[in-house]
Amino acid sequence: MAKTTKPDTVVLIDDEIHNMSWMIDYLHSAGFEVITASNANDAVEVLNTEIYRAVIVDLNIPVLEPLVSSVVARGDVYGRYPGLYVAFYARNKGYRDRQVVIYSVHRDPAVSEGGF
Repeated sequence: MAKTTKPDTVVLIDDEIHNMSWMIDYLHSAGFEVITASNANDAVEVLNTEIYRAVIVDLNIPVLEPLVSSVVARGDVYGRYPGLYVAFYARNKGYRDRQVVIYSVHRDPAVSEGGF
């Protein structure tokens, strides 16, 4: 398990970040800095720099080349919900269970069965 290197910072990943302004305000009021990313590629880049206090990921985010093949290789559910790939990526970088929060408005049993 990797040591948290930025305990005062949360990463928020959503392609519609304007809908998450309430979350950013809440995190700031709790004393956290917030880094945002709007696609899987940018999220992976951010996650490669530090281990943050938490990663909050929307399941339905865009993924761009050259990452598309890596996402699709994980399976169909990852291709449909690239945020799941970002969560999987974070967990394999050393983030613990509660440090990775996944959210979505989609109700898909395949996501809960994914076992990332």
